[in-house]
Amino acid sequence: MIVNGPFYSHDEEAPLLAELPPGVEPRRVRLLASYDVALDRVTNDAMPRNFSKDPAILRPAHDRFARKLAAMPAADWTFDTAEVAADGIAAAIALSLVADPPDD
Repeated sequence: MIVNGPFYSHDEEAPLLAELPPGVEPRRVRLLASYDVALDRVTNDAMPRNFSKDPAILRPAHDRFARKLAAMPAADWTFDTAEVAADGIAAAIALSLVADPPDD
């Protein structure tokens, strides 16, 4: 199962984790992008985005994430999306999972 966050605290993710079968441990991926990179991406995205294209909404959301980052549940993988493309992220995660598969 893949779930899109962010989850800012253990309390926020607890309802999701409670539904996992016994013995299943979540693996977390954290994708980072600077505000400027995020704004450039949404501004140039052809998809209709009513709110995230608005800097007055994007900036506070980005700042909130930055303030809460240190207290967030730890990630198994963290990628700066300005440095690593989606295919590189997927390959790195896949390679890591093959090298260290979850316990059955």
